[in-house]
Amino acid sequence: MVASGGDMRQRISIGLLAVPLFVAALLASALVYSQQYNGPPIRADGFGYYAFVTTVFVDRDMSFKTAIDQIGPGSRHGEKIKPFGLGRDNVSGKIFNKYTPGTAVLESPFFLLAAGAAHLFGYEQDGYSKPFQVANVISGAFYLSAGVALLFLFLQGAGLGKLATVEVIILLVFATNVFHYATYDASFSHIYSFFAVALLVYLTQRYRQSKQPSIGLATLIGFVLGLVILIRIPNAILGLLPLGVLLERRRLGLVIQHGAAAALIAVVVLSPMLVWWHSVTGQWIVNSYAVTENEGFTHWKSPYVLSFLFSVERGLFFWAPVLFVAFCGLVPLVRKDRLWGWLTVAILTLQIYLCSSWWVWHFGGSFGSRPFVDTTPLLALPLALAIKGIRQHIGRWILVPMAALIFVECCLMYGYWRHFIPYSGTTTAILKALPGKLF
Repeated sequence: MVASGGDMRQRISIGLLAVPLFVAALLASALVYSQQYNGPPIRADGFGYYAFVTTVFVDRDMSFKTAIDQIGPGSRHGEKIKPFGLGRDNVSGKIFNKYTPGTAVLESPFFLLAAGAAHLFGYEQDGYSKPFQVANVISGAFYLSAGVALLFLFLQGAGLGKLATVEVIILLVFATNVFHYATYDASFSHIYSFFAVALLVYLTQRYRQSKQPSIGLATLIGFVLGLVILIRIPNAILGLLPLGVLLERRRLGLVIQHGAAAALIAVVVLSPMLVWWHSVTGQWIVNSYAVTENEGFTHWKSPYVLSFLFSVERGLFFWAPVLFVAFCGLVPLVRKDRLWGWLTVAILTLQIYLCSSWWVWHFGGSFGSRPFVDTTPLLALPLALAIKGIRQHIGRWILVPMAALIFVECCLMYGYWRHFIPYSGTTTAILKALPGKLF
């Protein structure tokens, strides 16, 4: 079947945006690792997420032996492996990983390609030699570009012009910490969530705009929602979006049929993790962060909302002011599309509450507020509406603050890469000294 001229032009536009971003991410990663700003690529939280890959494909069981051997002699028996998410369940004594396996699922194709390259060029087949580290870098760049392509399609489907679409995407990538988590910390879960949430948002829009949505599309949405949760469980709140769109149909038979299909496939996606949890802990549902460590939502009654949003220590709006602009765009979004707007408001409100209630609300070593990388695709449309409103008042001059936001964010990001900004414990004095160190 031959693509129409419009489809072809759209594909070209997506390629002209996604491919350069893919290359830019690879070049940035090459800078990070050639200059030894950090390394290896598979490290810290990313090591814990990736451990599922090696225990399935290398160990071929759930012992995590290969991953534990990589940590070093002091942790080979797994009694104390806290920094990497691995430890022993207090009851069964079996090795447990506090992280969830969704990130590993998306990393697996790149692992398999690396396994072929390692075999061809004589590298170790342990999952951690050079080909596997390089593949992990490529994986982060790929899911950035794939997520961007999906955002392009979503914004086009919302009626946004191509130039406005490109502006919004460039801002979301470079005026926030999205690019950082596709490069420097690409092995963490966030860029994978970014892709999965972008896919969920795009498919939900497709479902909503279809006059006669198919059960196949509903099932696909359920599959993607299951993947979103499998990557990071708190992101289950994104399920409100397809649920609200489904209920909008107000057809009981369709709601039950499509809702059941989506829910069933989501459970199927999650079931291997639930079975594994049960085999280790004896429970089907657990707070995985509390099995081997004392972590959880300890601030339910007194969440650190203001600190989470405005603090110098990784405050969301302090480190990415463009997201404040996006939040301002929620007002015109609600006016334009009440359902989508209020669903977006509800999800973002829950996200802020959950993050503010976490035992360490700034999420430790990170650049900016990293959990919001996951929900960034949901902010694309309100940001577009906010930009549209500002442009009506200042015209082309809007390019000046847009460029300034990108420039400042990139300077902060590079300062973090060079360790001029610490992993945690940032102060105003440190930030005041940053220009002198950079320039």
